[in-house]
Amino acid sequence: MSATAAAAAFAMDAATIEAASAKHPKQATFRPSYGTAGFRCEASLLDSTVFRCGLLIAARALATGAACGVMITASHNVDSDNGVKLVDPSGEMLEPAWEDLATRLAQAATDSEVASELSAILAAHPPAPEAAAAPAAAPGAKGGPRVIVGRDTRDSGPRLTAA
Repeated sequence: MSATAAAAAFAMDAATIEAASAKHPKQATFRPSYGTAGFRCEASLLDSTVFRCGLLIAARALATGAACGVMITASHNVDSDNGVKLVDPSGEMLEPAWEDLATRLAQAATDSEVASELSAILAAHPPAPEAAAAPAAAPGAKGGPRVIVGRDTRDSGPRLTAA
C-alpha cells in the first residue's frame, strides 16, 4: 500500500478531534513544555496534556508502523504531581523533533488548534504503508502500530490514563 493510500485510510475528522479535546480543557495560562523527563507538573493540570500526548503518540505509532508508549509517572516528585513521558518504538526517549511537536500540541490554546496541529503532524509524518495494511492490534499482539500505556500507583494515575 502506498503512503498516500495509508494516509487516506487514517483520515482525520477535525470535528471529532475538537469534540474529544473539549472534554479535556487546558487552563489558558498553562504552558507545558516537553523535556528530558517528559511533561511534569501538578497532576490536576495534566488532563489536556495527557489527552494530547495520546493523539501525538498514536500519530507516531502510525508513522513508524510500530508500537510506541505513554508512561504516566512522576516517581521522584511529590504525590500531588504527576507526569507523562512518551516512548519511541525502540523503547527509548521520544525523538527530539517529536518532543517539539509534543510541546506545540500541548500548548495549543483552543480545541480547533489541537485539531489543526494534529492535522499538520499527520501531513508531515504520514502513516507508514504497513500501518494501513496491519489489522487492529489485539492486546498482547506483536507488531504493527499501537500505543502501550503504563502508569504508576499515584492517585491521579487512573484519571490521567482515562484522558
